[in-house]
Amino acid sequence: MQNMDNSLCFAPEKSAIIAGWLALAGEPTIHHRLPHPSRDACLMEQQMPFYTYIHTRNDDGSVFYVGKGHGGRAHAIGRNPHWNNIVNKHGHVVEIIEHFDDEQDAFAHERYLIASYRAFGVPLCNLTDGGEGLSNPSVETRAKMSDAGKGRTHSEEARAKISAANKGNKHLLGHTHSAEARARISKGRSGITPVYSHPEERIAKIVAANRGMKHSVESRAKISIASTGRTHSEESKRKMSIVSTGRLHSAETKARLSKLNTGKKLSPEHIEKIAAAKRGQKLSPEHRAKLSAAQKGHLCSPETRAKIGAANRKYDK
Repeated sequence: MQNMDNSLCFAPEKSAIIAGWLALAGEPTIHHRLPHPSRDACLMEQQMPFYTYIHTRNDDGSVFYVGKGHGGRAHAIGRNPHWNNIVNKHGHVVEIIEHFDDEQDAFAHERYLIASYRAFGVPLCNLTDGGEGLSNPSVETRAKMSDAGKGRTHSEEARAKISAANKGNKHLLGHTHSAEARARISKGRSGITPVYSHPEERIAKIVAANRGMKHSVESRAKISIASTGRTHSEESKRKMSIVSTGRLHSAETKARLSKLNTGKKLSPEHIEKIAAAKRGQKLSPEHRAKLSAAQKGHLCSPETRAKIGAANRKYDK
């Protein structure tokens, strides 16, 4: 753990309490001063980006939460229901306690502060002993979170509340990421397995979870409105083409698709929509060349030819 004489930012009375705890723990007593807002704080953030912090009640100054942060985490709103209740009732003040250049040191100091406050009988609303680092949980922690959420469903009342809270939510509506932001997002997602490359076991779970799920008429109408007039950029089309090139459905997938579509009939309204969308549409020479190349050497099986013939005879009647 690293200590600096200009790294703390809290009231003198709290400094005395912290100094007492450090003395009890065998740590040297440190004298602190408030950092210069434009020089010391900026330098500290660059050199030692991780920190521990406390939240105090706005009315009486009592501590009710201890955390570890990076960037603006200390000032972010929302922790847990207990935290929310206290803040809604009393308000809160953020106080940075210590800066660190190593994240593990910050986690260790968070655990130390939580244990110290609790040893002195301070009622914290922290749900754990600190140091979990749930911004990047371990495989074991993820497994525990997965097990805890299995079989859990929202009640109708909870669903209604979530729906009401999200209605009219226009967060980031019309917002576009800058080229720099898109590059950072792309770099952050590099190496993440896309959905179509999941192991068979994972795909089976996704299929089982969605089996029988149907969108309501209202939901389908919303999806239709949102998609109307939407076109992919040339870059997106190129990427989709690269991803799909050479991709073949397995025999099992083909059988499932065939079973799903057998006997399925489009409504007159749906047929008219498809016709209207394609009316006057002309394929580019490049597109026609691709279709021609894909069909060369392709022969329909006798069974497929029989199906096509039966379907055409039905429409000729």
